[in-house]
Amino acid sequence: MLCVSYVFILTNPDKVSGWSAKDREDWLNSCIGSGIGTEELCNCIIDKLEMRFNSLEDMYSNPQTIAPMMQVVSSECKE
Repeated sequence: MLCVSYVFILTNPDKVSGWSAKDREDWLNSCIGSGIGTEELCNCIIDKLEMRFNSLEDMYSNPQTIAPMMQVVSSECKE
């Protein structure tokens, strides 16, 4: 009989893979509040950005990639 157990240790539950809960909340408020998209679209976009970048800081580290990446993830979310 094989028994496998997994232990997850969260040192800060407000932070997942470099994206803090505040980073996510601020980004969503900006996206929704500025009329970029609906809550559903903005949530989809941030989910995809979190998969592509380790953190909000990582995303903004190369400003030339932000606009093209937003177009890509927006298109993916609208499909």
